[in-house]
Amino acid sequence: MDDAIDSKKTKTKKRRVFSFQRLRDSWKWKFLRDFKWKRLNLQIGFFDAIIFRIVSLFEAIALVGIAGFFFLCCGGCRF
Repeated sequence: MDDAIDSKKTKTKKRRVFSFQRLRDSWKWKFLRDFKWKRLNLQIGFFDAIIFRIVSLFEAIALVGIAGFFFLCCGGCRF
């Protein structure tokens, strides 16, 4: 008879542990689903940063060249 009582206690304990774990997991997924981070694609970001720096360098060189041409050839600077 003691074995029957012990087996009932262990079954209810197992059931409680299972239900608490299930409840914990369901709450976790319910809230984490709303706050997911976007996946970062580092490879595209890396190439994008390099291309941006190269294009910015060429643009700076072109702007300095245009400003120099204007001041030398169009009368902006008189020596």
